[in-house]
Amino acid sequence: MTTLQRTALHSRHRALEAKMTDFHGWDMPLYYTSILEEHQAVRQALGLFDISHMGQVIVTGPDALQTLNAVMVSDISQVGEGRACYTLLLNEHGGIVDDLITYRIGEQEYLIIVNCGNRTIDVEWLQAHRQGDTTITDISAGRSILAVQGPLASRVLEHLLDARVAGLGRFDIAPIRTMGPEACIARTGYTGSDGFELFVPDHHAQRLWDLILTTSKPLGAQPVGLGARDTLRVEAGLRLYGTDMDIATTPLEAKV
Repeated sequence: MTTLQRTALHSRHRALEAKMTDFHGWDMPLYYTSILEEHQAVRQALGLFDISHMGQVIVTGPDALQTLNAVMVSDISQVGEGRACYTLLLNEHGGIVDDLITYRIGEQEYLIIVNCGNRTIDVEWLQAHRQGDTTITDISAGRSILAVQGPLASRVLEHLLDARVAGLGRFDIAPIRTMGPEACIARTGYTGSDGFELFVPDHHAQRLWDLILTTSKPLGAQPVGLGARDTLRVEAGLRLYGTDMDIATTPLEAKV
């Protein structure tokens, strides 16, 4: 029997009596109360998601841009420092290896967020097509991602974090300086509501999870599982890799 992988917040999910499910080899919360309640919390107040199963990859070096432009459908040169784009990783036939978010976090440094089921494949594909002086590093281990989504997200995080929050534009990313050099906050999201992602070391994620829920629960916030994440993205018309696109699908066919 294969042992499922666990995020750093697994004990929190169990303590909240979440209904857990096997998601691409990870033991993840499907829901805590109900999918409908959690869906409505994101639309009306705030939802807190553990999405630490997703992969985090750093691509850096003088030829990092050349490497990314060789395999991605977007022109990454158009992504300014502190900005991001949703894009597709393609094979030599135009098939979609994965859909991902590419953040430019430095002049020659990019943070790539990849789907958990494709993490190994994505890293291998990037390594196989590495151009010149480029370093590709999977930094997923020991790091977490929290998604804070809903109309109260900016208000709650502005109160809790010593970071640029309210002034952060859509698809912007900025450092959280009090949590170390690799901690960032981005305003992207996968729900159709306003919201943020926190990319932080595991120990900060555990503290933030508790703090966000304690602070915002009186305002109607709830932890949210994969069930409502799926209904929210369907309502917003957002694509899902493996359902709406795969290696046999081109970007034109996927209509993304």
